[in-house]
Amino acid sequence: MKVARKVLLIGALAALATVVFGGAPSVATGQILHPCWDIDKSASVSGTPVTGLTLTLGQTVQVDYAVAVTKRECRAGEDPNDSVDVFDSYLGVSGPLLPPGTLALHLEDSQTFRYSRNITAETCDPFEVENTARVVDTVELDRDTVTIEVEVVCDRVSASCTETTNPHGQTVPPAGSTTLPGPRGGQNEDGFYLISGTTSGTGSVQVFVVDTGSGTVFGPYPSGTKIKYTEANGATPNEKKIGSTNGQAGAVLVHITGTGDAAVYAVSNGVQSPLVFCLVPPPPK
Repeated sequence: MKVARKVLLIGALAALATVVFGGAPSVATGQILHPCWDIDKSASVSGTPVTGLTLTLGQTVQVDYAVAVTKRECRAGEDPNDSVDVFDSYLGVSGPLLPPGTLALHLEDSQTFRYSRNITAETCDPFEVENTARVVDTVELDRDTVTIEVEVVCDRVSASCTETTNPHGQTVPPAGSTTLPGPRGGQNEDGFYLISGTTSGTGSVQVFVVDTGSGTVFGPYPSGTKIKYTEANGATPNEKKIGSTNGQAGAVLVHITGTGDAAVYAVSNGVQSPLVFCLVPPPPK
């Protein structure tokens, strides 16, 4: 009996020595005793990571985001947090039971969140799409921001209006700047104009005429259309077919009447050119 008692006493002393002299109790492999948290955000298109995109005007691309929240053992100087909240600056990612921009509340284990959003090139200007994901437990513990630089490819479109022939198509009346000085030295006092548009792309070009007095827009017309424009203050803006389809006076398509001078612009593939002014009497002409 004394031998058995001695064995028990030695075992108890060994266990006490483990506590007193710094030994640590064993823990399950992979168990995290002092949890700290990291977050990593990435973006991809069709499985390929992206930091930049090149789109054509009006093009839409789906971007897939992954937000990886990792629970790990704290390093020296870090304070542990048993659970965290996860937020994302893109407000479209929330579930039905979560506030806007919230991926998780009281998260206790590592998890990867995924969501998608569409990016559309609405103008020809380059732009950035920036999203930030954060882990928070009263204070922010970590964050990661993904910025996608978007370049937009647009056709270069221009418009012009040039003094042109009368309805018979034989001569350019000597009234405007290409036959200076003209009777009164104006740009084109008889109002016969060739309206045209060009593009650096491959799309078709349409041309529009604006009455700068009323804002009325006429068209679209094919590039290379010949018109006559008359400014008549107080008149109702209108257009009428002129010339003949089976005679010799069919060179000019329409006669447009407005309350101010004319301006033209061209459109191709959704890109609009700057306005070009086509002056007629009265002044400015």
